[in-house]
Amino acid sequence: MRNRFILFIALLLSYACFAASNAATDRVTAFLTNAYTGVQMQPDDWLTEEARTAELFLAFGGLDALVRQSTASAKRYGGLESVRILTAKEDGRAYLVTAEVHLKDDDSRRSVPAKAVSEDMVWRFRVVTQDGKLLLEF
Repeated sequence: MRNRFILFIALLLSYACFAASNAATDRVTAFLTNAYTGVQMQPDDWLTEEARTAELFLAFGGLDALVRQSTASAKRYGGLESVRILTAKEDGRAYLVTAEVHLKDDDSRRSVPAKAVSEDMVWRFRVVTQDGKLLLEF
């Protein structure tokens, strides 16, 4: 009886971890889909305070600039085809999620001589819960 109880608890905990991981990957997928399809996002709803106030991110133009540039890139190459989760793993109280963005005309994009344009579009996020919301850090 005790072994069944332990097995039951282990099963519940593994399901809870899977569900949390799933929520983190869903959040990353939604963020990248929004960014590459031109959906404006409120930084407070998507990014941790540390991410949205980082000096380099602000100098870049913040979340609005990220959406503008990502959407322009997607339009140039036929639009967003998919967001593929490459890895998702627990890291303490956070999840580390790596995702790759695919555009409809990736072959054309990859043939561009400029390395910054032709390399794979892989994003790495740290997903944490703050104030009851799943928020992202780069």
